[in-house]
Amino acid sequence: MPRRLPSLSALRAFEAAGRRLSFSRAADELFVTQSAISRQIRTLEEHLGTLLFRRFNRRLELTDTGVTYLSTLKDCFDRMEDATVRIRHQPSRQQLSLSVLPTLAIRWLVPRLPSFTEANPDIDVRMSMSATAIDFNRDEVDIAIRVGRPDNHAQESSAGSDARGLKTATLFPDVLVPVCSAELLRRGPSINGVQDLRRHVLLHTTTRRNAWMEWFQASGAAPVTSTKELWYGHFFMTHQAACEGKGIAMLPMIFVDSDISSGRLVKALEMPAVSSESYYMLYREHQPSSRSFALFQAWLESESKDALEFASSLGVKPSRKKKQSERPNGKLT
Repeated sequence: MPRRLPSLSALRAFEAAGRRLSFSRAADELFVTQSAISRQIRTLEEHLGTLLFRRFNRRLELTDTGVTYLSTLKDCFDRMEDATVRIRHQPSRQQLSLSVLPTLAIRWLVPRLPSFTEANPDIDVRMSMSATAIDFNRDEVDIAIRVGRPDNHAQESSAGSDARGLKTATLFPDVLVPVCSAELLRRGPSINGVQDLRRHVLLHTTTRRNAWMEWFQASGAAPVTSTKELWYGHFFMTHQAACEGKGIAMLPMIFVDSDISSGRLVKALEMPAVSSESYYMLYREHQPSSRSFALFQAWLESESKDALEFASSLGVKPSRKKKQSERPNGKLT
C-alpha cells in the first residue's frame, strides 16, 4: 500500500519555515522564492485540513498543531540527514575516536601509539585531548580515558546525559611520586624526610588539586605545607616546571618513569604511593562488539602491564572488573 504522505517539497518548506519562523529565510535556505514557500505550505495545510501558522503583518507563529508537526518532522529530517552523511562518508578504514586526558596523551599514550597503528594499519585512531566530561549521547567518542574512582564513573557524563549503558574497565592504579630536577637537589636545601619539603617550592596542578594530600595520606606521612607554592593548569605544565628546577612536583609515576631513568628528574623522596584513584576506560555497553575497539582494548591492557606490575610491587592488586554505570551525578575534574 502506498504511503499517504504530502509531497517532500511541501514538508521541507514547512520544516524550514517553522524552524526560522520566516518564509523569506526558508526560501533563502532552500534556494527558492518566497512565493514558492508560501504556496507549498498552503498546499500542505489543505492536505492536512488545518492551519500550521498564524500569519501576522510582520511575523509568523506556529499553531499548536504546527508546533507538534514541526517537532516530528525535524526529528525525521535529522535522522535522514545523519543516515545520508554516514553512507556518503563511510570510510574504507575503521575509525576509533578517543578522548584522553592531556598529560596522559602526551606523556604516555602518544609515544606508545605507533606500535598499535603499525600492527593495525586499517584502523584510524583519532584522539582529542580533554579533561572535561564526555556526553556519549552527543560527542562522537568511542573511548574516554580518565582518572578517578571507576565505581563513581557516572561523573564522566555531563549533566543531562543518561549514563546507563556505559561501562568502565580499570587500566592501572594512580601511583604518585614527588620529583624534581637533580640540580634543585644539588643546590639544596637537602631533603632527608617529608618535613624537609616545607623548605622548598611545591608545585601543584589545578586539575588534581589534592595530589599532594593524596600522596601524604597514601604514604602515611604527616602533611606539610610550604609558604612557597606554584600552580599549573595540567600535569604536563607541572612536569615542565619540575624539569626546569622551579620546585618539587607531585606527579603520576607513569608520566616521569622515563625522565627518572634518563636522569632528567629524580625522586625527591623514595616514597611512591598509590592514590585512591585509577586510570580507566569509559565506553558504551555495545562497543566491545566492534573489532577496532576489541583490538585497541587488548593493546591498551598490554601496554598497561608495566604500570600494573609497579603498583603490585607496592602491594596493590588492582582489578580490571567492568561495571555498568549508574545515572550521572556530576562531572570529573
